[in-house]
Amino acid sequence: MINLDTHEWDFSKGEMYAINWLECHGFDVTIRKRYITKDIIEVSKDGLVYIFHLPCGDSKIKYNQIMRQFQSS
Repeated sequence: MINLDTHEWDFSKGEMYAINWLECHGFDVTIRKRYITKDIIEVSKDGLVYIFHLPCGDSKIKYNQIMRQFQSS
């Protein structure tokens, strides 16, 4: 992961769950931009690059569903 220390506010538990999930599944994660309502992250694996919009919030269940949907696509 790149640039975790340069952000103005801390990540929520849900955001950390999603980021850790991506890293555990072999993705390289780069935070591009953080907004109050969403994070824009660049996710890469095996030479493919995805731009991923991660909504902000604290619901781990919601993030679990988002990560399952990302995995299926």
